Amino acid sequence: MHGIFGMTDEGLMECMYQVFDMDQDGVVGPEEFVVGMSAFLRGTLDEKIDYCFSVYDHNSDGFVSRDEMFHLLKSAVVNLPPGEELEEVVKDMVDMVMRRLDADHDGRVSFEDYAAAVSAEPLLLEVFGPVLPDNQEKEAFLNTFLDKYGLRSQQI
Repeated sequence: MHGIFGMTDEGLMECMYQVFDMDQDGVVGPEEFVVGMSAFLRGTLDEKIDYCFSVYDHNSDGFVSRDEMFHLLKSAVVNLPPGEELEEVVKDMVDMVMRRLDADHDGRVSFEDYAAAVSAEPLLLEVFGPVLPDNQEKEAFLNTFLDKYGLRSQQI
């Protein structure tokens, strides 16, 4: 993911690995890889919603808690405004995201909250961090794969 798609956040990459490893045996087998890459590269919006939420819901309890959000968003802060503390900036980001996503106001984002928000505004898909390739990287990978295996004329 790092070399081909430029993904560098180790925490997110670990969460992505866990989602790809569907049987949680510590190994991403060929079938798991193909299924994971399908959603990752060519999934419908619903498939991408499922995939992204699964990555963000690190403990797999069906919710993205404030604590999970804090850890996910902490790595998104690149430059702190002068005089600002990282913890406070991230806490403000969590509050802002909660106002936008927590539709039932229970203090956490359920899959239903997330899916409804992303369906209404697809730009929110990666609100907690980049877990999908950008279009240029995705197309370069797919073109390389199609050329290497002579599949250009076939639909994948």
